[in-house]
Amino acid sequence: MGIEKSIVEYEKLVLYSLGLEYKGLKWCELGNQINYKNEVAKKVYQSLGVEHTSIDINGKNGALPINLDKPVPTALLDRFDVITNYGTIEHVNNQYQVFKNVHDMCKKGGIMIHVFPLKGHWPRHCRYYYSEVFVKGLANASNYRIINYTILDKDDYKTPNNLIAVTYIKKENNKFISKEEFDQIGGILDTGGLEFTGNYANEDYNAFISVARKLPSPIRRIGKKFIRNYANEDYNAFISVARKLPSPIRRIGKKFIRKLAQYLK
Repeated sequence: MGIEKSIVEYEKLVLYSLGLEYKGLKWCELGNQINYKNEVAKKVYQSLGVEHTSIDINGKNGALPINLDKPVPTALLDRFDVITNYGTIEHVNNQYQVFKNVHDMCKKGGIMIHVFPLKGHWPRHCRYYYSEVFVKGLANASNYRIINYTILDKDDYKTPNNLIAVTYIKKENNKFISKEEFDQIGGILDTGGLEFTGNYANEDYNAFISVARKLPSPIRRIGKKFIRNYANEDYNAFISVARKLPSPIRRIGKKFIRKLAQYLK
């Protein structure tokens, strides 16, 4: 999704309404974000005096290579004044765990700024889409205070009113709700689109890559890219994705997956 101009303006409005300045804030950014000026977000925030941490499994531009499908390291717990999610959470398979991670990393009195793709928009962008039911339900269930809830436009997206922006204040240093309570909130559309979850899609990613390194160079290069984007434990899902690719990549990708499937048996 990236940090569009409308998101930057929303973020500044939130901080202003709370009497906060960027300088000195302990800030966690989900994803390795680029802003609308094509600048690395980490560098922009650091120039504003923010103590900045970014989390992205790709590890690029100084991001911590952490899989948000799993619990974050204890060193990150109860640490941040501000946590931002500008187009990352919708690509993480384990929705309960990623929202729990955000809750657990946020200090008491800290804020969590989310921008979600709205149901009915952004076709083939991500696995999960969100609605007002979820946004307000999560606040009620988790004892958050909503301080700003609005609908935004992505600058260059053809349909208006396509993003949900919400900011929560963590009022208490309470435990996050249970998985059962989270599931009861509703308001999340799960498309099942594992091809939109990228690196988060398989716990055996390292095993895949260790096999890839043993393959001939041409197969390895294309195969690693294929797995990085579409890794899934289900062999049939592999093949269904492979069939949608251009013919040369499809042939090599299917061969690569067969080898991996044999390895994992």
